Amino acid sequence: MSKEQKYTKGFVTSKDGTTIGYRQMGTGPGIILLHGGINASRTL
Repeated sequence: MSKEQKYTKGFVTSKDGTTIGYRQMGTGPGIILLHGGINASRTL
């Protein structure tokens, strides 16, 4: 298993006032991954 990558966390507010959290890591073109159900973004 490889070392865990470091990331930065941030938050933005959508137009309707909802707070959206995100994690950012790496370089290059961006990609957005969304999870569903009752899982968290760290669930493997």
